[in-house]
Amino acid sequence: MVVCFCGEEHNTVVGYSITGLDYQVHPPPSKSLKYLRDLLYRHSRHDCSQMLQVGEFVYHYAVQWVQVESLCLRHLIVAVELGEDASVWIGNRETMTRVATMKTKLGIEAANAVAVRMMGSMTTVVTDSLEDLMWRIVSLIEYWDPSFQEDIKQSLCTKVWVLRLMNCPDVCPNFHLRVQMIRFVEMWSDDYMASSVFGWQAATGLVAVSPNLQVDQLLPNSLSSSLVKPFMKVLSSCWEQGHLAPIAAAAVHQVKELRVGPELRCLAQLVELASQMAKTIKGWYETGCWNGPMTVLLFENVFILLKILVATSPTMEAYESPGLAQAAAAALVSATSSVVSLTSKLLDRSNSSFTSLLVEIDGILNLLVSRKTPHSVGASLWRDHGYQLCFLTRQATEGGCPFLKIHEVCGERTEGCPERFLDSVTQAVMEAPVLLHSSKMVVDESTLIHLLLTSPSDPFTRCPLDPDTYSRLPDLQDDIVAWRNNTIGLQGIFNSGSEDETANSIVVGGTSNSDTNSSAADDTSSSVTIDISPRDC
Repeated sequence: MVVCFCGEEHNTVVGYSITGLDYQVHPPPSKSLKYLRDLLYRHSRHDCSQMLQVGEFVYHYAVQWVQVESLCLRHLIVAVELGEDASVWIGNRETMTRVATMKTKLGIEAANAVAVRMMGSMTTVVTDSLEDLMWRIVSLIEYWDPSFQEDIKQSLCTKVWVLRLMNCPDVCPNFHLRVQMIRFVEMWSDDYMASSVFGWQAATGLVAVSPNLQVDQLLPNSLSSSLVKPFMKVLSSCWEQGHLAPIAAAAVHQVKELRVGPELRCLAQLVELASQMAKTIKGWYETGCWNGPMTVLLFENVFILLKILVATSPTMEAYESPGLAQAAAAALVSATSSVVSLTSKLLDRSNSSFTSLLVEIDGILNLLVSRKTPHSVGASLWRDHGYQLCFLTRQATEGGCPFLKIHEVCGERTEGCPERFLDSVTQAVMEAPVLLHSSKMVVDESTLIHLLLTSPSDPFTRCPLDPDTYSRLPDLQDDIVAWRNNTIGLQGIFNSGSEDETANSIVVGGTSNSDTNSSAADDTSSSVTIDISPRDC
């Protein structure tokens, strides 16, 4: 136990260190908090020519007070507020970068102080008063920029604390606050992100908080800075360091087991979030909230997110699982529709960037439909959304910027298909049938996964879909495969030739396309060069 200068006792471990080495004990500074507060108050009552000097003086001592481990929580909050007020005094056009740097440094020092108090005891959860302080810290570190030259370091204790908050809902019940911890991870160096400890736990933390992400957090607003840049930075870092591979593998395993775990829920949520973002961007543009260039910029972030998830390994393979493939295909079509519907308005105002965006979308779609796996996102695009995507292709052409790699589409024909091969919910031909015990109805495993993710109950009886309430039907699956092999179940797909040439193909850029398109498709399907840097909004 330690005692604050006010007499309050608390269980902070003075000099606490994760490693037990190289810790530093900070004694109270020579200027009291009361003196510093009175100094600011006296000079704030009139136009003071010494505002800059006073602000710097108070800020300097406030940061020192924040570093004092013996300070109680109440006076720690006072010290942070004092430092923030002092930093405002320094603000003008010439010093805004400096003010942003000072606010960020204050926020990090306050985070270091909170981390020591929580990690030192290992029993503390985020209380109401502590939560208020943490929200103030978040508002301070929103000013962080990679270009800051000043030494702004999170302690090792803070990094561990951030990961603990992200991965442990019991420690921080407020999921809105847990999501904001992504801002701290954004600041970490490549060495930390490459670590099998810190980088991997950051990836699992991303999985833990992603289901709580909301559209308004990823789009600019007047109250706080968007989370899209830190979120995309952390996601791309996890991808570059290989931390997404175990997550993708876990999601695939969960689909095979017909159960929903955090990894599967995360991947499904992220593509749905991208779709919602695109719809919101379109709606806000149509109401005059954003101009053309900003709208295109925001759309670019949507498709960067979709590209990382759906068009690159290892998550691309995960999205070729039943349920995830349908979710990804629906999100792609929805997001593409939001963009293409604005072609006539945006093409004139921001020709170059909007044209590049449509070319990017064209390339993503081409890559996906070029993959030959039966459960791929491209197969789902063709089978479930073929006519809609064909309409979007014509709409883009009429708008003056056609999709060059996507041509004609139609969905799977079910004429003559035995009724027992059709999904009881979607009426589509099933791939892997599953029996729902409570209703005795049969659905495809992709439909079951969708139900487990969105509304885990039998749609016919409303009984809960517990693990023992459904089972696979392997004999029926064999019958469906035999029927498909003996029938032209796959009719037309993205092509520029006759139906006969493409009846049994699900490849874009094959013999039915021109040599140019064929070469482009082959190149795209084998490798893809990806710019995954989020657009700064």
